[in-house]
Amino acid sequence: MLSKGVVRPEELDFVRASLLPEEYPTQVAGFELIEKIGEGSMGVVYKARQKSMDRVVALKILSPRLARNARYIARFQREARAAARLNHPNIVAGIDVGEYQGYHYFAMELIEGRTVQEILDEKGFIPERRAIEIAAQITDALGHAWDRGLIHRDVKPGNIVITADGTAKITDLGLAKYTQDEEIALTDTGTTLGTAYYLSPEQARGEGAIDIRSDIYGLGSTLFHMLTGQPPYHGTPVSVMTQHVNAAVPDPKSIKKDLSDSISDVLKMMMAKDVRDRYHTPDELAIDLRRMLDGKKPLLARTDVRVSVLSDAAKWEESARPESVTREEMLKLKRKIGWGGRRYRVRGLLIVLIVLLAGLAITFSVLYFLGMLR
Repeated sequence: MLSKGVVRPEELDFVRASLLPEEYPTQVAGFELIEKIGEGSMGVVYKARQKSMDRVVALKILSPRLARNARYIARFQREARAAARLNHPNIVAGIDVGEYQGYHYFAMELIEGRTVQEILDEKGFIPERRAIEIAAQITDALGHAWDRGLIHRDVKPGNIVITADGTAKITDLGLAKYTQDEEIALTDTGTTLGTAYYLSPEQARGEGAIDIRSDIYGLGSTLFHMLTGQPPYHGTPVSVMTQHVNAAVPDPKSIKKDLSDSISDVLKMMMAKDVRDRYHTPDELAIDLRRMLDGKKPLLARTDVRVSVLSDAAKWEESARPESVTREEMLKLKRKIGWGGRRYRVRGLLIVLIVLLAGLAITFSVLYFLGMLR
């Protein structure tokens, strides 16, 4: 497999581990196992009761096969530390992490609900407004993580859970990376991590230096799937990764014609191939998503940068809450849309002046024409 290029050297441990026998414990110290509720490549998840707090939790147990490898133990513990570091209503909360008789476990908040993937499997797609609401909640969660130096790196429908009351929560921080802690990251340059259908171009290329804009791209691919009922690209994993790097961003309206122009513009900006052309932070993305929920056009994902856009920018600035947008962020946003700064003020004034002169010319022409008629 190695000589044929099917697996890379760093993946051999996982292949070897998959050939070993698998057994899970019937009990874990401090937790009473109730039933198995999930299973994945890293292990299984049980519904369990935490005896000390008398509460029901989700208990993830690392696969015994993978527990023979220190690298996978470290990755499992990293997920627990990442969850414990975050406290946000749209992020599944971590509770406890430990080891019992060789079994590594991680207790977390038990979410009663379904993943976005399960909803898509059942209904095919999610209506535009509801999809935007879900994306806005996950954007807030990613912003909270980014403020604490953490990027998720595997945003996808299967990692978003919708609770009974409609709250969206991001889960599975197994691939998460601390931007200022390479020792915790455990990621080598050239190693591709994440799910192919939602992978950013820089992740597909195996680049090590990625930031929150990769999560924004992954959320964009996820939003595309929610809106259209299919991921943006199709084919084998290698083909899909190649398309993420080279293919143009598909127009969601070519699949569902009733989608708005605004959501199409936002998706193009979220999934721009060049990270410099994407939203730079979740806060920027949140502005456009909330504007659409309010029935307005996006502010940053706009191609019609004219007087009307400058007017929107001025109105947004007046209504922006100081505690939510810093002065530096405000200046950056204004520069991005052509509002603020001497050069931008001159440009804005020239546009206004031209419009006024054109209006006056039309008015005098009409008056002159009427006079001729008399």
